Amino acid sequence: MQSFWHLENIDVTHLLCPTKLGNDALMSRHVHRDFKKGESVYVPDELSDRIFFIQEGRIKISVMNDEGKEITKAILSRGEVFGELSLLGESRRRDFATALENTITCVVTLEELRGLMRERSELNVFFMKMFGARQLEMERRLESLVFRDSRSRIVEFLVNLAQTKGQRVGYEWVVRQFITHQ
Repeated sequence: MQSFWHLENIDVTHLLCPTKLGNDALMSRHVHRDFKKGESVYVPDELSDRIFFIQEGRIKISVMNDEGKEITKAILSRGEVFGELSLLGESRRRDFATALENTITCVVTLEELRGLMRERSELNVFFMKMFGARQLEMERRLESLVFRDSRSRIVEFLVNLAQTKGQRVGYEWVVRQFITHQ
């Protein structure tokens, strides 16, 4: 999953963190929320009325099946948004969001976000592109599961990981602080 920090020159830090807008009415409602490593941001069946913007840290989005097996859907980092399904009509959360490290988020209520979207059309473009990119990523992952063997899927995952989360260091690509083997 790619970072959407600067999507077509849209600085979402100013759009999703109203304290930076200088608007006193928005500042009074704006909330920064810190989560400690391992702390839950939300769990299934919680009211889906807020959207989170990651300023620092990493968040794991996961689901659990009936046998208690956890499946990681995404690992998100600085500049990414989560909990956005409430924009599409999700009234209750369907997954878990957990801090993988100490994380700072900007929390925007659904009502507040809809107001910002009415005022700023670039925010609508941001969310349309984000939803589209996530849909394409899910389709790519499904195709990989159906059409590729295990080895090919692992190689594809590692190449994609290096391209989206990696840094070039000399002749190598390095992915820092991602996930452990465990």
